[in-house]
Amino acid sequence: MRSFIFLIISISILIRLFLIILRQHPGGDEIWAVFLAEASFKSIWLATFADLHGPFYFLFLHTLDLILPFHLNVFYLSLISLFFGVMASFAIWYLGNLVLGRKIGRISFLLSLFLPAFIFSSIFARYYSLLILLATATMVNFVLFIKRRQNRYLILVILLSTVGVYTHYYFALLPVSFMVFLLLS
Repeated sequence: MRSFIFLIISISILIRLFLIILRQHPGGDEIWAVFLAEASFKSIWLATFADLHGPFYFLFLHTLDLILPFHLNVFYLSLISLFFGVMASFAIWYLGNLVLGRKIGRISFLLSLFLPAFIFSSIFARYYSLLILLATATMVNFVLFIKRRQNRYLILVILLSTVGVYTHYYFALLPVSFMVFLLLS
């Protein structure tokens, strides 16, 4: 079973890599991400607050650009997105196991590896796969908080929600929906 799962994950990653290599012309937002990765921290803060994109992802990219021995380009940003996309699939697997059982968790995992929406979000040099990972991890911790009533899960929900809101401001709808759920239950 483990070798089958490893094979499926490998095929999914190879499909994503093939699509990344196949792409010839990056989108404007991807070029914008490369420019922001090379900008100063102050420029990132000022540029992102003028739009609906929070600064966290671009600050993360800038930090990576400072640490890595090479400069980030669209290809490397796509690889970062691919990494977050695959990690989001594992988070979806865990969430499916936690809420609906092992069988549904596996089905959710397989769907997240091969559905076009998940593939395309993880091949573009954008923050969407990070948002999927953050949203799923936030939901996992919220469900764990509901089930186990331990404050560490609530703290993780707050931390992940803060990072999510500073990645994209629409992420605020997720913690708002959690609050509505808690008020109604």
